[in-house]
Amino acid sequence: MPKPLIAIAIRRSRLATGAEAILGVSLVAYAAIWSSTGWSVIIALAVLLRLIGCLRATSRVDYLRCRLEGELAVWERSHDGRHWTPTACRARRLGPWVTAVALSGQVLWLWPDSSENDSLRHLREALLDQAAA
Repeated sequence: MPKPLIAIAIRRSRLATGAEAILGVSLVAYAAIWSSTGWSVIIALAVLLRLIGCLRATSRVDYLRCRLEGELAVWERSHDGRHWTPTACRARRLGPWVTAVALSGQVLWLWPDSSENDSLRHLREALLDQAAA
């Protein structure tokens, strides 16, 4: 029996964004405590605000799917869910909490809130099958 098509909608994780924000606020607090001038704190705050702006600008949804052509798994990526482009996909780290996937040289970290639980589980199973082959 052939395996079904695996399709997953990936969105920016709020857990990852929160962890990055905590790190940024910690660095600004460190600069405020140990700095002798206020300029370093102002610069650190400006950099932090710029990073937050960049994170908010990249909050779109990406789509990833795997289909079988014979025995070969073909991975495709889309930004809108309609136009699919083939991409190389391999697992960098598989775990129950965080998964890292290399998509054509770009590493994408998938946190538990990046997609639905069933979709992430099916993706991990497909990546394990691909690694075992």
